[in-house]
Amino acid sequence: MNGQQQYQQPQQPQQPQQQGGGDSKALGAICYIPVIGLIMYFVKKDDKFVAFHAKQGSILTIIWIALWILSSVMFWIFWPLYWVVGIIEMIIGIMALIGLIKAAMGQMWKMPLIGDWADKFGSSMQQPPQQPRQ
Repeated sequence: MNGQQQYQQPQQPQQPQQQGGGDSKALGAICYIPVIGLIMYFVKKDDKFVAFHAKQGSILTIIWIALWILSSVMFWIFWPLYWVVGIIEMIIGIMALIGLIKAAMGQMWKMPLIGDWADKFGSSMQQPPQQPRQ
């Protein structure tokens, strides 16, 4: 090397790995529209990207419906809790918007808490029933 240093080109920073193709990105994004996620889970179950976002969108929809019912009751029983439920619903909406954007970008973003529930949601539906032991 004779006292000379070799020049090395700087490495490019790695970008997040893109998971979904063109159609998968669009279908994954619409999974965060209430009820559409559940439909997409059964229609596109074989597409892992769409199924991932469909499960999370379905869980968000179920939570949103439960909170909507709860807020209807809370308004008449104990109105200060009505505001707490409203704030939680707003957080659910923000999470759905972030999920929609991440899916449109082709990223598989696992939501805090909801992502774990969504993993259980899909695995419990795919396991065959066990035969009783004799």
